[in-house]
Amino acid sequence: MAREMTKKTKRFSLEESDAIEENERILESGSQQRKENRENREETAEQSVPSYSSDIAMNARKPKGKKTENGITIYVPMEYYERIALMKMRTGVPIKDLALQAVIEFLDRNK
Repeated sequence: MAREMTKKTKRFSLEESDAIEENERILESGSQQRKENRENREETAEQSVPSYSSDIAMNARKPKGKKTENGITIYVPMEYYERIALMKMRTGVPIKDLALQAVIEFLDRNK
């Protein structure tokens, strides 16, 4: 003998749920935070751009000759890679150009 149901369960509907409003609030606050972070990074980069970045930028924009270029692959410890990546973020100069400038400076110093 089956028991009668005295209480009906309420159907779940996303339209009636508070989850949609909460998700929209979270997404909006996240996009606002990203926008503020971007603005702060731009202000910080403008203030802390070191003087060597202009040298690197000039080297990167030099017209290429007709000769082919030789490439070198190097492996650096993670500590140094993180520092190079940080320089890249601050200056906006590609890691390849930063590494080239470092090699050129090293070779000029050690003639």
